[in-house]
Amino acid sequence: MFDLYDEIESIVRSAADDAFHKVDQSMADVLGFGFAAANYTDVYGATVAATGPDGLALFSAVHTNNINANTFRNILRFPVGTNNPPLSREAVVQGVIDGMNYTDPLTINRPVKLDTILVAPTNWDAAMRIVHSDQISGSAENDTNMTLKGRLNVKVWEKLTTRTGGTDTSAFWYMYDSRKVGETLKALFAERPSLDPPEQVYRNKNWEYSIDYYYALGRGFMSYLWGSNGTSA
Repeated sequence: MFDLYDEIESIVRSAADDAFHKVDQSMADVLGFGFAAANYTDVYGATVAATGPDGLALFSAVHTNNINANTFRNILRFPVGTNNPPLSREAVVQGVIDGMNYTDPLTINRPVKLDTILVAPTNWDAAMRIVHSDQISGSAENDTNMTLKGRLNVKVWEKLTTRTGGTDTSAFWYMYDSRKVGETLKALFAERPSLDPPEQVYRNKNWEYSIDYYYALGRGFMSYLWGSNGTSA
């Protein structure tokens, strides 16, 4: 009996972990598939629309609004005129500047304060050196890194390494305003996860646990989350 229940505990834990890993992956896919407007297939095999309220991809240099013809960007760039740069100190600085220069549809300056860098594990070391080094990383002059040191946070998300389907997205990186990013990405549980045990457990392993949940992912006002797929395209 003890061996039996040990096995049950292990299998139930594995089933619950699998469910939450899929939730996590489907959320990461919103970012990984955020550079094109084409629908994609998520971790559950369902078709997901990749566009936001303005019909454009999550990350775009020409987001529009329904008030006038004003456009704004949330795709990272460096140098100016080149989108999707690899992660670098210069690209991070340009992203902070672009965010602070954001203007609303009435051309009023409404700064977006990008204070967090989000990366896959591949870029973790580079991001930490860019943000936390006393001196400028990769610089032969050993200048002081006063601009960035202590002013940005670094977050690492393992699910950003690959997106559903196996595409390598480890070079992708993102910046966001931690106070307002919830206005860009929405994750709503209509039915929170629940684990239902079998009514009876038999020695012949004729038992089954099920986990059930229902949630929706959405995209709102895009300006609080910026991204780059690292291709310099």
